[in-house]
Amino acid sequence: MVRIKCSNCEQTRDLNYWSLDSELAAVKAESCGDCGTYLKILYQEKDPHIEAVADDLASLVLDAKLEDEGFARSSINPFLFPGE
Repeated sequence: MVRIKCSNCEQTRDLNYWSLDSELAAVKAESCGDCGTYLKILYQEKDPHIEAVADDLASLVLDAKLEDEGFARSSINPFLFPGE
């Protein structure tokens, strides 16, 4: 039984978790060494007041760290949408 797989390429190997603070961080990223992408994960059980947009913006340093490691974000970044 497979417990985890990449949300982008569905591989089950070479998945790693990243955070800036500690293992108990409410915002982490899951990276895939196979396809070279990452996805942020927000843990509401670790912070009941977590807010997706605000905490995504507040964790841009995590994005920069993963990009420095050679990963590309696999999800949409709402801050890159053109304005009206």
